[in-house]
Amino acid sequence: MGAKLKDGIHDLEYQQNDLAKKEKNNTTNHIDAMLIRYLSTSFRTKQKLARAQKQNRPIPQWIRLRTGNTIRYNAKRRHWRKTRIGL
Repeated sequence: MGAKLKDGIHDLEYQQNDLAKKEKNNTTNHIDAMLIRYLSTSFRTKQKLARAQKQNRPIPQWIRLRTGNTIRYNAKRRHWRKTRIGL
């Protein structure tokens, strides 16, 4: 292992503890940034995003059965990176 420090903790353990603390700080900073973004978004924008998220799904299988497989897929399906919503 590593050399012992004065307080009896190994070097490796000390480094791992230090890395864990840094990771925790980065995570909390990221969460804080997300909260700020979330709080600054208006309710109307959130409603539009929620509606777009609900609409962006494949068609149910029972619709394929009911229509005799004439409707096979959702023509209005949207990829989050390729097509923008336009907010």
